Order: sequence, then C-alpha cells, then structure tokens
Amino acid sequence: MTAARLTYGERHGWMTVHISGDLDTPAVNASRERLLRLIWQGCRHLVIDLAGLHSCDTGVFAVLAAARRHMAARGGELRLVLPAPDTPARHTLGACGAGRVFDIRETAAEAVADDRTLSSAVIAARRDANAGPVLTAPMAQQRG
Repeated sequence: MTAARLTYGERHGWMTVHISGDLDTPAVNASRERLLRLIWQGCRHLVIDLAGLHSCDTGVFAVLAAARRHMAARGGELRLVLPAPDTPARHTLGACGAGRVFDIRETAAEAVADDRTLSSAVIAARRDANAGPVLTAPMAQQRG
C-alpha cells in the first residue's frame, strides 16, 4: 500500500489537484478538507487528477460529488481525470457512476487544453482594448 499524496498548482486558470497512491479513510477525510478549502477560498475552475490513484473506497466518490456540488453552487466548473484502467480505484469510481456524473477528461493536460485557446483570445482582446499585457505563470507545484 502506497500512502496517498496530494499535490496542486495552477495552470491556464485552472487549479489542478493531483491525488495519487492509496486513499484510506483518514486520507479521504484529509483530501475532502483540502478540496473544500480550495473551493471556499475562491477556486472556480478545478481539475481533480486521479490518474495516479491506485485504490480507494466509495468515500472518494462522496468527496468528489460534494466538491462538484460546491463548485456548481459558486458558478464554478470541475473536471475529473479518472485513475488508470485496471486499477481498483478506477473500478470503484466506475461502479459509483463517475462517468455519468462528472466531466471526464483523459489527462490533466487535456482538461486545461481547451482553455488555452480561450486564454489566447482573452489576451488578444485585452491587448486590443489597450488593457495592457496579461501575465501568466507556469504551474507551481505545492505539496500538501
């Protein structure tokens, strides 16, 4: 069993949270607290990347559903990257109906990719309106 690990950063206007390892009940509770804290602090575009998640119980689905509800209530958007095929975590989330409930993307890069075009359009529009340059920063990795 590999201890759960949660890292996060921002890319193209999306907060990306990567959860990997094995999520037992205490790790699920800690993940819930961190996700909800991000949302309460104003995050409106969230990608939860579970590609590195090996195993979990159905409590993870409840956490993800709660995060989705909180994001929707605040006018935000949540995208999900499922665990690798043939992992216990993928089986658990599939059995809970994750594919029917969440906006699923194949990779975290894909989850934010369609906004790159939008960001370029916004940058161009701002420059055209003499709003000055728009600064962007690379994704900062943080361990939590």
